[in-house]
Amino acid sequence: MNTRLAAVAFVAALPALAQAPAATPETFVAPTGQTMRRYVFGLLSRGETWTPERTPETDELQAGHMANIGRMAEARKLVAAGPMSDPQSALRGIFVFATTQAEAEAEAAQDPAIAAGRLKLELLEWWGPVGVGDQYWKDQAAGQKTEMAVHALGFLVTGATPVAPADAEKIQAGHMDHIVALMKSGKLLAAGPFVEPGERRGVFVFAPEVPLDEAKALAAQDPAVAGGHMALEFHPWYHAKGTFPKLR
Repeated sequence: MNTRLAAVAFVAALPALAQAPAATPETFVAPTGQTMRRYVFGLLSRGETWTPERTPETDELQAGHMANIGRMAEARKLVAAGPMSDPQSALRGIFVFATTQAEAEAEAAQDPAIAAGRLKLELLEWWGPVGVGDQYWKDQAAGQKTEMAVHALGFLVTGATPVAPADAEKIQAGHMDHIVALMKSGKLLAAGPFVEPGERRGVFVFAPEVPLDEAKALAAQDPAVAGGHMALEFHPWYHAKGTFPKLR
């Protein structure tokens, strides 16, 4: 396995990654025991026309932005969404779509804040656990109030230290064991790779009870991170509790 494939393997539970399959499956079972499916992960950031000032025009765009989120959620096309709680970050929010990438693009194009260039959206296909957003709608049907909370969101990125091919299998195994242990502890809610890893390789979402500093310390114990082969870029993500299914 070459260095690039070894790096990809750190965030992928698909078998035989050294020889890429002709067609990727619609679902697969991760080492955590969860069935994983494809989602479209959206990163909302400041667009070319973004300004920090609040004006009647920005208020109107924000109102339209929120209305479009509600419309997509009601259609069950958007299964998770929320802003970043760090006002200084250029990354403004996250969308998770249970659609194809083309459908996600078409839905997001109706957002007036995106259309006006105040926000821009990057879409990446992502492997996540089946059932994202299901608990939210069960709570809504039962008349239960949705509780929002900050979750530590980590993007797994390639580190500065290349992986020696002879060490790849051992480090990958340690990386996956670490993820499984965190999931079983309840501290990690979701972990999954992007379908076609680029600068960002995958996503970690920690439980709201785990502060950002603790999430960083836990991530640092991952053999792939500790060895400098991978790193985690953290953001405080504010979204509904129970969005991601618990490991059973």
